[in-house]
Amino acid sequence: MKKWLLNVVFLCLATSIQAAPKATEAETHAYRVTMKEAGDALKNHQAKAAFNKILPVAKKGFVEAQYVIATMYHDGEGTTQDLAAAKKWYEAAANQSENPEVATLAREGLEELK
Repeated sequence: MKKWLLNVVFLCLATSIQAAPKATEAETHAYRVTMKEAGDALKNHQAKAAFNKILPVAKKGFVEAQYVIATMYHDGEGTTQDLAAAKKWYEAAANQSENPEVATLAREGLEELK
């Protein structure tokens, strides 16, 4: 995925954030703040900082964060390229039902890895 596309997707996702399964209101708020900070880091060409902010919330089950982490691993943006890790995170995002649009994007990412 091209870097510009990742940024566009990231900005779109940040405006339509879905909560992780069983996320509390405080967790959802913290997630939104984190994703905004990560988006700001990406705008300032600080992909590694963005990656480091997004990974913990991806691990908590937020589907958009899982998808963004997958694309960052896929492209080697903010981290070393790791297609096995990209696949893991694409699969995690593809298997969630909270945001069907992101799940579809994740399935497309999986297809690109084939």
